[in-house]
Amino acid sequence: MNRRLRNPIGFFCALATSWLVVAPIPTRALDETGGTTDLVSYSFDEGTLFQYQDTHPDHVQDTVFAPSNDWFPTIRFLGAGNGSEIEVDALSYGHSAASSQTDAFFSVGPQADGLPGTAVAGQVLADREADLFASNFSGTNTQIYDANGSNGAPNMGLAEPASTNVDGLDMRASSPEGVLYWSVSRQTAETVNPYAPIIASGADIFRGAPANGYSLTNPPQRYAHAIDLGLTETDDVDALVVIEAKNDGVFDPSE
Repeated sequence: MNRRLRNPIGFFCALATSWLVVAPIPTRALDETGGTTDLVSYSFDEGTLFQYQDTHPDHVQDTVFAPSNDWFPTIRFLGAGNGSEIEVDALSYGHSAASSQTDAFFSVGPQADGLPGTAVAGQVLADREADLFASNFSGTNTQIYDANGSNGAPNMGLAEPASTNVDGLDMRASSPEGVLYWSVSRQTAETVNPYAPIIASGADIFRGAPANGYSLTNPPQRYAHAIDLGLTETDDVDALVVIEAKNDGVFDPSE
């Protein structure tokens, strides 16, 4: 598991054997709003930066990426860019309350093992944290994206074998409502501008309009306070799915 439990959908334990027959798992995520496949957005943690500092200094931990036709991913988030100390560790484009998608899509942290016979266990140990997996809750999982496409799975444009550690994840590359919800690490919230001046928490959820390039709103627009989620200001949200009944961008605990 990730050291801050950042897996977008926590890796879970279940009994499995090598002969278990399971229902097929979709090779790509399905966008419930339009039926479009081949979609994923993600971020990575600060320990990943050394791989990109010389050649791609804008590949930092405050950025949300989506795969492009090139080897390197497309920048999708309104962040601060090169030299930033902001870390986005959870993200969601917002989902409709009518969504019926039931498969689990997730990444794993460094040193994750996976049960015998699963895709997680089958990947090289140093590469697992850069890949994306799916499960239909049958006791196994399959790989749906590979960091650099070396094993035939869709290419995320990330470095291996000095593996990138994926943390934030949403199985869409854009939002039909044109918004992005995110949370930052506790250290970011408490010490880094522009979050620290507004007394932010690692358990707060923020909301903004995603775009290519960097133009983070200052101050960030807070969608929900830690206390709204039943959390303390010293807690840290590391996985996020926002489901809204009204799709109006206003936090309503009654929904």
